[in-house]
Amino acid sequence: MLESERPIIPEKAGNQPHGTRWREGDAGVMESGNISYPKSGSPQGGVVSPILSNLYLHEVMDKWFTKDVLPRLRGRAFLVRYADDQLIACEREDDAHRIMEVLPKRFGRFDLELHPSKTRLVDFRRPKLKERKGYLFSG
Repeated sequence: MLESERPIIPEKAGNQPHGTRWREGDAGVMESGNISYPKSGSPQGGVVSPILSNLYLHEVMDKWFTKDVLPRLRGRAFLVRYADDQLIACEREDDAHRIMEVLPKRFGRFDLELHPSKTRLVDFRRPKLKERKGYLFSG
């Protein structure tokens, strides 16, 4: 099979061989004035990076969330994802904790990691009436 005929994402994303280089021409990486040509990965900021991110995470996250996560939850939930950023909103706190517990395992199966300072639970409930703060705009 010619290199140009190979699919970007195989039928199962986890079957992608490690070390595959997603190339954009012969772009190198410049660090401290030195150019190197990595044999794996995609160039940071390259056009192909967000495309590959979307294709890969569609398999890793989107399909899994719809097929395996949603049916097991006790409340409603939804996933919003843009490239490699995502937000999962849950109606029930216990569902959010369960997802948070399995998410690193799911990503680990595909040699991916969650960013520790960006991955967290946020209480997004409507504040009680006494706790609400208001603003007065006068014109």
